[in-house]
Amino acid sequence: MSLEDPVALYASKLYLGIMRRVSSGIDELDLLLGGGFLRGSNILIRGNTGTGKTILCCHFLVAGAKNNEKGIFISCDENHEDLRVSMSCFGWDLRKLEENEMLLILDLGRQRRYHLGRYHSDIKPICNDLIAEVETAFRQLNVQRLVFDSIDGLEAILGDFLMFKKFVFHFSTFLIDLGLTSLITTRFGSEGRKMSHYTGMELLCRGIVDLFLEEHGHDSKRVMRIQKMVGTRHTLRKIPYEILSTGIEISTGGIFEV
Repeated sequence: MSLEDPVALYASKLYLGIMRRVSSGIDELDLLLGGGFLRGSNILIRGNTGTGKTILCCHFLVAGAKNNEKGIFISCDENHEDLRVSMSCFGWDLRKLEENEMLLILDLGRQRRYHLGRYHSDIKPICNDLIAEVETAFRQLNVQRLVFDSIDGLEAILGDFLMFKKFVFHFSTFLIDLGLTSLITTRFGSEGRKMSHYTGMELLCRGIVDLFLEEHGHDSKRVMRIQKMVGTRHTLRKIPYEILSTGIEISTGGIFEV
């Protein structure tokens, strides 16, 4: 395989140990990951409602903006304004990042309403436009980070499971080819916590971070686990965390006590 191939180039850099790291936006998580996520990797963030998937993703994008790395937030579950309001609770001004051209928010729900109004039941333009917008942002704006929240919401928007599967595979490969560092969120499947709703994502992504709500007597505790991270030595222990006014805070003292 030629090293001009993006996958082969990624593998060769990984083998040589020269892959750069990008901050997750959470210092303690970066420490556990040996400096952060591998640049150009795609990471699956799994967890059910209330575990903080979107918050973790915004940590990632805000950290990028502080480091002069532009980002894209592809939203399937929340519209622009709801996302801005909910993230402002943690001190993040997404509108300002948009105005400064450090963040681009794509609302797939709005796109679906637009396309169905023009093309009725044809959903291919939604997929084509999404890829075109991401590629344009990458080429013209030098975007380096991407969040897709959530892959389950995309299936609901498309309404066609076969097309959904094909698009997910194509889009994941497309992101790797561009060299974008991306976080993709999903919920756990109804049959157990080990597999997401679309199980193929576990194979397509180079990293998996699981977020859980665990019952402790009358209380619930949040814990995360780094399930998979290619090219990274990491703990498999449960990592306690909380969602505070500044976002996600990891209890480093409890990592080796759980």
